Amino acid sequence: MERIERPVTVQTRDDLAVLVCDGSPSMNEQVLGIEGFTGTKGAVVGIAIRDLLMRLTSSRRSANFSVAGITFADRVTSQWGPVRAGGVDLTRTYDPTAVSASATGTSLASGLTAAANVARAHLAADGDLPRTVTVLLLSDGQCQSADASRAAAVDLKRDPRVRLVTAFLATHGRPDDGLALLRDVATHPAAYCTTVYDAETLRRYWEASLSTAAALPPGPSAQLALP
Repeated sequence: MERIERPVTVQTRDDLAVLVCDGSPSMNEQVLGIEGFTGTKGAVVGIAIRDLLMRLTSSRRSANFSVAGITFADRVTSQWGPVRAGGVDLTRTYDPTAVSASATGTSLASGLTAAANVARAHLAADGDLPRTVTVLLLSDGQCQSADASRAAAVDLKRDPRVRLVTAFLATHGRPDDGLALLRDVATHPAAYCTTVYDAETLRRYWEASLSTAAALPPGPSAQLALP
């Protein structure tokens, strides 16, 4: 998204970005990121979210976007928004593990079901502007309810104005066991799914996904250009 000196105030679209992030126990694993960063996977996600929101607020498309957030583990553990892009709280902690201390597993289905509810409410709201929803799903591993997650993804994508973009937060030298499911649930297994290792790569992927999705007509056949 291009940065400008002053935000555009004329709204021409009503697009929603829903961040659906894994806060399960495995997200507390320590990782080594770019520029010597050492922290947990949850901290990586928190940095990526904050940086994305900062750029979104100063984007020339900021007037067209609302943002919502869902954190899940074995269940939904936190939810916020939707809020207009210019009104997001840049001071809060977006580390998904901060609200999932009692979690015992991972269920993508819980996050996807919550995202579907948010998406439907947005698409059903009054107004004449074109609307889309981009769901940005992030996870680092396997799911204890894979079949339920696939079913929840099918339900979420039933409306062609909804795109499900997935990211697998991997660890160097570890198996990519969770990647297959994230490919299965994405709107397109190649154009809407990627593997990331650090906050900067994740933020760039999310940013490119939102920029490209906002420029395309709604529809399940459109493909994103990956960063």
